[in-house]
Order: sequence, then C-alpha cells, then structure tokens
Amino acid sequence: MTFFMMFVSGSLQVIGTELSKGMDAGISGVAGIGHIILGDIFIRVLISMGKLVKTKALESIIVINDLIVQ
Repeated sequence: MTFFMMFVSGSLQVIGTELSKGMDAGISGVAGIGHIILGDIFIRVLISMGKLVKTKALESIIVINDLIVQ
C-alpha cells in the first residue's frame, strides 16, 4: 500500500499533474496509513523475536543446569 501510493504520487509529480488539495491529502493519508501498518508489524516482529530469544535462553539454562546436576 505504501509503495503503491508513493509510486502514484511520484508519477503524478513527474507527469506534472495538478491535484486538488483534497486529492493530494488523500494520497498522503493512505501512504501514511501504510507506514503506520508497517511500523506496527515491525514492532510486533521485534516483540516476537524477543520472546523467542528469552524462551530459547531459558531452555538452554535448564539444559545446562540439568547437565551440571547429573
């Protein structure tokens, strides 16, 4: 969505098409919503990766502890 709206906006600028303020704001708004969605996805991926690292680290500590106790 973000890429497409940036492509549309850039193409219209290169061609020299004059847009109304409302149309220009609409294109920018949709591109902005796309950026918000990308940011949300990025944050969720980082949180998931952090949880995975913590889980794997805890599993490693438990395995090492079991080896030491034996």
